Amino acid sequence: MLLPKIQSQQTVIRKANLTDISKIYRLYKIVAEVYPNNLTQSVDEITLDYVTETINKGLKQGLVLVIDNGDIIGYLKAYTSPFKCLSHVLTHGTMMIHPEWENKGYGSQLMLRYLSEIKQNMPHILRFELLPHSANKKAITKSGAL
Repeated sequence: MLLPKIQSQQTVIRKANLTDISKIYRLYKIVAEVYPNNLTQSVDEITLDYVTETINKGLKQGLVLVIDNGDIIGYLKAYTSPFKCLSHVLTHGTMMIHPEWENKGYGSQLMLRYLSEIKQNMPHILRFELLPHSANKKAITKSGAL
Protein backbone atom coordinates (compact mmCIF):
# COMPACT_ATOMS: atom_id res chain seq x y z
CA MET A 1 0.00 0.00 0.00
CA LEU A 2 2.80 2.43 -0.82
CA LEU A 3 1.81 5.87 -1.96
CA PRO A 4 2.90 6.82 -5.45
CA LYS A 5 5.84 9.16 -5.57
CA ILE A 6 4.69 12.70 -6.01
CA GLN A 7 6.68 14.78 -8.42
CA SER A 8 7.11 18.03 -6.61
CA GLN A 9 9.50 20.87 -7.16
CA GLN A 10 9.54 21.71 -3.48
CA THR A 11 10.05 19.52 -0.46
CA VAL A 12 9.92 21.41 2.81
CA ILE A 13 10.40 20.60 6.46
CA ARG A 14 7.85 22.51 8.49
CA LYS A 15 5.88 22.46 11.70
CA ALA A 16 2.85 20.22 11.51
CA ASN A 17 -0.68 21.44 11.98
CA LEU A 18 -4.07 19.82 12.52
CA THR A 19 -4.77 19.59 8.79
CA ASP A 20 -1.84 17.13 8.50
CA ILE A 21 -3.43 14.47 10.70
CA SER A 22 -4.94 12.33 7.93
CA LYS A 23 -1.67 12.36 5.95
CA ILE A 24 0.37 11.50 9.03
CA TYR A 25 -2.10 8.70 9.80
CA ARG A 26 -1.58 7.31 6.29
CA LEU A 27 2.22 7.52 6.77
CA TYR A 28 1.96 5.60 10.06
CA LYS A 29 -0.05 2.85 8.35
CA ILE A 30 2.38 2.55 5.44
CA VAL A 31 5.44 2.40 7.67
CA ALA A 32 3.76 -0.14 9.97
CA GLU A 33 2.85 -2.34 6.99
CA VAL A 34 6.31 -2.20 5.40
CA TYR A 35 8.23 -2.45 8.70
CA PRO A 36 5.83 -4.23 11.07
CA ASN A 37 8.39 -4.52 13.90
CA ASN A 38 9.83 -1.00 13.80
CA LEU A 39 6.97 0.81 15.52
CA THR A 40 5.62 0.19 18.99
CA GLN A 41 2.14 -0.18 17.53
CA SER A 42 0.98 -2.85 15.13
CA VAL A 43 -0.95 -1.85 12.01
CA ASP A 44 -4.31 -2.57 13.66
CA GLU A 45 -3.37 -0.51 16.75
CA ILE A 46 -2.72 2.60 14.68
CA THR A 47 -6.07 4.32 14.57
CA LEU A 48 -7.04 7.78 13.45
CA ASP A 49 -7.99 8.53 17.06
CA TYR A 50 -4.53 7.48 18.28
CA VAL A 51 -2.75 9.62 15.68
CA THR A 52 -5.04 12.59 16.38
CA GLU A 53 -4.35 12.34 20.12
CA THR A 54 -0.59 12.02 19.54
CA ILE A 55 -0.46 14.99 17.17
CA ASN A 56 -2.53 17.11 19.55
CA LYS A 57 -0.14 16.31 22.42
CA GLY A 58 2.81 17.15 20.21
CA LEU A 59 1.32 20.45 19.09
CA LYS A 60 0.34 21.47 22.65
CA GLN A 61 3.24 20.07 24.68
CA GLY A 62 6.12 19.63 22.28
CA LEU A 63 7.20 19.80 18.69
CA VAL A 64 5.94 18.08 15.54
CA LEU A 65 7.76 18.50 12.23
CA VAL A 66 6.84 17.01 8.87
CA ILE A 67 8.51 16.67 5.51
CA ASP A 68 5.98 17.87 2.97
CA ASN A 69 6.21 17.48 -0.78
CA GLY A 70 2.48 17.68 -1.39
CA ASP A 71 2.11 14.66 0.83
CA ILE A 72 3.69 13.93 4.19
CA ILE A 73 6.76 11.78 3.56
CA GLY A 74 8.44 12.26 6.94
CA TYR A 75 7.42 12.94 10.50
CA LEU A 76 9.12 13.58 13.83
CA LYS A 77 7.29 14.35 17.07
CA ALA A 78 7.91 14.39 20.78
CA TYR A 79 6.18 16.03 23.69
CA THR A 80 6.72 16.78 27.34
CA SER A 81 5.14 15.16 30.35
CA PRO A 82 2.19 16.95 31.92
CA PHE A 83 4.19 16.94 35.18
CA LYS A 84 6.21 20.12 35.82
CA CYS A 85 9.21 18.21 37.16
CA LEU A 86 9.64 16.62 33.71
CA SER A 87 8.79 19.65 31.56
CA HIS A 88 12.44 19.88 30.45
CA VAL A 89 12.26 16.51 28.63
CA LEU A 90 10.81 15.94 25.17
CA THR A 91 9.87 12.28 25.20
CA HIS A 92 7.62 9.78 23.41
CA GLY A 93 9.60 10.55 20.27
CA THR A 94 8.51 9.02 16.99
CA MET A 95 10.29 9.46 13.68
CA MET A 96 9.43 7.92 10.34
CA ILE A 97 10.22 8.38 6.68
CA HIS A 98 8.04 6.96 3.92
CA PRO A 99 9.79 3.79 2.66
CA GLU A 100 10.02 5.13 -0.91
CA TRP A 101 11.88 8.20 0.35
CA GLU A 102 14.35 6.45 2.66
CA ASN A 103 18.12 6.64 2.21
CA LYS A 104 17.96 10.01 0.48
CA GLY A 105 19.06 12.12 3.46
CA TYR A 106 15.56 13.18 4.55
CA GLY A 107 15.84 11.57 7.97
CA SER A 108 19.10 13.36 8.73
CA GLN A 109 17.68 16.67 7.51
CA LEU A 110 14.57 16.20 9.62
CA MET A 111 16.59 15.39 12.75
CA LEU A 112 18.93 18.37 12.26
CA ARG A 113 15.99 20.72 11.80
CA TYR A 114 14.26 19.26 14.85
CA LEU A 115 17.31 19.78 17.05
CA SER A 116 17.72 23.30 15.67
CA GLU A 117 14.08 24.13 16.50
CA ILE A 118 14.56 22.87 20.05
CA LYS A 119 17.75 24.88 20.52
CA GLN A 120 16.32 28.10 19.04
CA ASN A 121 12.74 28.05 20.29
CA MET A 122 12.55 25.73 23.29
CA PRO A 123 15.39 26.74 25.65
CA HIS A 124 13.66 25.00 28.57
CA ILE A 125 14.19 21.62 26.89
CA LEU A 126 17.34 19.96 28.20
CA ARG A 127 16.74 16.43 26.92
CA PHE A 128 15.18 14.90 23.81
CA GLU A 129 14.40 11.18 23.79
CA LEU A 130 13.98 9.25 20.56
CA LEU A 131 14.39 5.59 21.37
CA PRO A 132 14.35 3.06 18.52
CA HIS A 133 12.20 -0.01 18.95
CA SER A 134 14.34 -3.07 19.74
CA ALA A 135 13.50 -4.66 16.37
CA ASN A 136 14.54 -1.55 14.41
CA LYS A 137 18.12 -2.71 13.81
CA LYS A 138 18.76 -0.05 11.16
CA ALA A 139 17.95 2.81 13.54
CA ILE A 140 19.93 1.23 16.37
CA THR A 141 22.97 0.77 14.16
CA LYS A 142 22.74 4.28 12.75
CA SER A 143 22.37 5.85 16.19
CA GLY A 144 25.39 4.02 17.55
CA ALA A 145 23.34 2.49 20.38
CA LEU A 146 24.38 -0.94 21.59
